[in-house]
Amino acid sequence: MFTFTIDGQVKQAATPKVAILHGVEYQEVPSYEGKEFRDALTSFDGEGAPVFDMDKAKEMVHVKRRAKRNKAFSPYDIEATIPTKAVAAEAVRQGMRDDDAIVQQAINDCVSTLDLLTVMEGEGL
Repeated sequence: MFTFTIDGQVKQAATPKVAILHGVEYQEVPSYEGKEFRDALTSFDGEGAPVFDMDKAKEMVHVKRRAKRNKAFSPYDIEATIPTKAVAAEAVRQGMRDDDAIVQQAINDCVSTLDLLTVMEGEGL
């Protein structure tokens, strides 16, 4: 794989053709197979290992967490508007919020993309 920067974004390609066409320097690096955090990739270190913007990587996982939470909330959002079901629905929703807060903290506590992948796998994100 080859890595290069165009317009401030780190890119990877199987050949240096794109870098050559853009007239930018390129470097051959080991293949980075992880697709989950491609948008958080900022550079590669001297040994060719990917370097990530952890704040951006965490936000990417939070987006997945929120989507999962919103999908789970959906049926209870409707029930919360029905007077005879509102109290029970809100109790379920609060339990979901409490569980989600734990996942949110777990994501915030991650110090590497490997940690983030572990949380994602454990939470089905």
